[in-house]
Amino acid sequence: MEDYTAGLPRCKGGAEAATEIETALIENAGRAFGACLLILEEAAVRGLVRQIDATWDLAPGLSRLVGFLGGERQALVALGLERRERDALDLALAIRNAQEQDGEHTPEAGGDNGDRP
Repeated sequence: MEDYTAGLPRCKGGAEAATEIETALIENAGRAFGACLLILEEAAVRGLVRQIDATWDLAPGLSRLVGFLGGERQALVALGLERRERDALDLALAIRNAQEQDGEHTPEAGGDNGDRP
């Protein structure tokens, strides 16, 4: 967890570059992340569901997990660290790039010279 909270200021240019509000948001994200870890650890130890009377119920902490995840996400979005969409992968381009990086599958490098079936 310390790596997580230490890494967030680096994403904003370092702890000395962060404003008071950014520092507070980083602390909030760290607390929410820590709470999520505790809830997941408890669920791993005690199980995800419990039987109450004749029904099954989610572990009490697990039902609060969504709120903590949402809080962490809101803090990260406010910091400008939200997940960004990536361009769709072009398979032909990915194969060509992999071959160029590998070098051994290009005819110039004596690799794949086209005589494989």
